[in-house]
Amino acid sequence: MFKKLLSVTLGISMIFLSGCAGTKQIDKASLAETVIVSEENGQIYYTFYLLSGDETPYSISVPSSSFKEACKLAREKYIPELTLTKFELYVLNENLQSDLLKKDVKFMSEQWYFSPNIYVTLCDNNTAEIFSYDKSAPEIVETHLIHLKNKVSNVSINSLSIFNNFSDNKTKELSVSYINSEKEIKAEILKLSTEK
Repeated sequence: MFKKLLSVTLGISMIFLSGCAGTKQIDKASLAETVIVSEENGQIYYTFYLLSGDETPYSISVPSSSFKEACKLAREKYIPELTLTKFELYVLNENLQSDLLKKDVKFMSEQWYFSPNIYVTLCDNNTAEIFSYDKSAPEIVETHLIHLKNKVSNVSINSLSIFNNFSDNKTKELSVSYINSEKEIKAEILKLSTEK
């Protein structure tokens, strides 16, 4: 009788001690908060900056020709548990805007798991480098973008507003935010033609 009681007690203890071992938990390092799109040696890279407790930013760069393809490749090859529900900031090098901005914003605006309020901005060549070593860069950029939006109401600052402006055939010009990082990170307005 004692052996049976001991076996049952040990069995129950094992269940409680194992807890949620069989459940799937999201690894912190799979939550993408910022994506920087840049070009190096003729190849376009989507760099996913992931939530991390480290002092320096943690990122994975994926060579790709579109954000849609980059998300797919990132899940298949680099970050199997990639989660984009916390994605807040999309930064595109100004030299790539004519090829990628409209296509990538359209993709973001059609996916249920993306917030329509993802900040979308263009940047100069120096900005991608700042994000690679300064963990506070996304927060600084977002603060500048909010101030810019409060000052100038017609600037297209998020994925939904840019998509809506692209879809509007009446407008020939689109005002978007632009990150200039010559000496420090600053947000400005850049006017783009919506005509091809």
